This record gives sequence, C-alpha cells and structure tokens, in this order.
Amino acid sequence: LSPGIFRFHSSAFLAAQVNFYIRENGEVYDVGIEKSSGDEKFDSYCIKAVNAASPLPVPPTELRDRIKTEFFIISCETKK
Repeated sequence: LSPGIFRFHSSAFLAAQVNFYIRENGEVYDVGIEKSSGDEKFDSYCIKAVNAASPLPVPPTELRDRIKTEFFIISCETKK
C-alpha cells in the first residue's frame, strides 16, 4: 500500500498482521486478522486497507498453484 492513502491516528504504537488470499487475476479475498493489535478499530482499518489495495498485480505464473492453497500475511503498523 502506498503511504498516505489511509491514515489512522493513535498516540500508541499499534501493529497487526493481516492474512489474505489472492486469486489468479490479482483480486484479494478472504481478508482477516492473523494477529490482532488489541484495538478493534485499528484491526478493522487494516482489513479495509488491504481490501482497498485489490486488485494486486497478477501473480507470476510460477506462483499460480501456491496461491490456490496458501495465504499471504502483511504487517500493518502505526508510526513509532
């Protein structure tokens, strides 16, 4: 995600891990929280940010079989 597209203001450092699958066309689906930040609003924000990034670039051919069964995890953090 490009910095500045979404902004979440918090005086505390928050970090969550978001998991998701990618279809062959780059569409993101089944987005969820792998590890919560402990702040429901921030976790929801992270899910919305990942959904907003869809579609992603089409995955390379050599990953097409893996994306059918494996999910991706990214970190979502506030600035320190």
